Amino acid sequence: MRRDRPESYKRSHGQRAALFGWAALLFCLSCTGQVSSVVKDGGDTEAGPPPGDGAGPLPDGVATTAELKWKSSQPHLSKVHALAADGNVLYVSADTGMYLYVLATQLQTRCSAPSGGAATPILAPATIDQSGNAFFTRASQQCLSSIDSGCNPRWDIGGVYFFDCKAASDTRPGLVASGSEVAVGTSADASGTAHLWGVKADDGSEAWHQELKDTSITRSLTVSQDGTVYVGTIQNGIGVLYTSQGGSTPQELFKAAEFHAPGVVVSNGNFVIGDWNKNLHAVGSGGSAVWKGNAGGRIISAPVEAGGVVLVAASLFGIYTHDLGGSASWNFKNTKVHYSGVAVDSAGNAYVGSAGDCTGGSTGGCVYAVRDGKLRWAYNTERPVEATPLIHNNLVLVGDEGGTLYGLGTGSAP
Repeated sequence: MRRDRPESYKRSHGQRAALFGWAALLFCLSCTGQVSSVVKDGGDTEAGPPPGDGAGPLPDGVATTAELKWKSSQPHLSKVHALAADGNVLYVSADTGMYLYVLATQLQTRCSAPSGGAATPILAPATIDQSGNAFFTRASQQCLSSIDSGCNPRWDIGGVYFFDCKAASDTRPGLVASGSEVAVGTSADASGTAHLWGVKADDGSEAWHQELKDTSITRSLTVSQDGTVYVGTIQNGIGVLYTSQGGSTPQELFKAAEFHAPGVVVSNGNFVIGDWNKNLHAVGSGGSAVWKGNAGGRIISAPVEAGGVVLVAASLFGIYTHDLGGSASWNFKNTKVHYSGVAVDSAGNAYVGSAGDCTGGSTGGCVYAVRDGKLRWAYNTERPVEATPLIHNNLVLVGDEGGTLYGLGTGSAP
């Protein structure tokens, strides 16, 4: 049975609930497996979606062997929502809490973060500092937490005297001030005010606090390398993008449709972010609209840049790409892609998870490997995949909504 989402999640993602929810992650023993791999012409360059839903039986192609490094069923995870890694440690955000695994030949469970009683969902990836300390939000009374690499609690904060915990439960914290502070945003409280908090990374005490009236922040918080905090908000059906540095008063930068996902600062200095109306925007430093592309589906995950091209997963559409110069590049259409974002390896291969199996069925899930719009291989998972795949140590790490974890080789197909 699917768990209930936190109230802030329901408010901000009412239409997402109608889509469905799955989850994902990874881990296990050594083994190998066979998958179907096809080469599919997906090199469409129009800004909108190409014809066809891309979710039916795979077309004829060349069958290859995908290297399954390991696979393990971890039912205690329930649904896996996000992955992060540091060194040989994998951080799994799941319905039942935060779990750490050792990534080695024989993968091992390292530890789990104390939940303070009942297990509480963790929806966003952990943010990890240079010392291996993890920071994450969760839907509980103490909703912003920090643990060390051994799962020992460092601090837990939240509640009515600090900020509404459930309102922050699907936002990934960001490190600012050279890692000495943690930034997190919340959806609207009872007065309709969103909060942007900065807390000290060492003890969780308040560093700074800003309020945005008649506003809600839903997952859309990004920290650039220079410490600028980009906050995408929702204001009466309109999306307003703000910037803040050093805890300063947020300054309005750009307006579009509602923002439900983080963005990314790309190599030419522009900020790229997607909106609820299916558009991907490049915004200049002064707030100018540099370019806009129709991604074909609602954008609820962060875009990524690889080789001068921005890639984003669009819900119920697939993968949409746009080059930095303003031209649409290629699309990969698959309407079973829902919540998963895109991950890209060093060779330019893009990976995305889906809520249907590789032949279009609805009982399992699938991981697609795509290069320049062409499908290189597709790997069936036991259950749907919601979490964005993670590329780490030459592995594609994946998890499904049944708690099974997978490690696939990045070079699984030619």
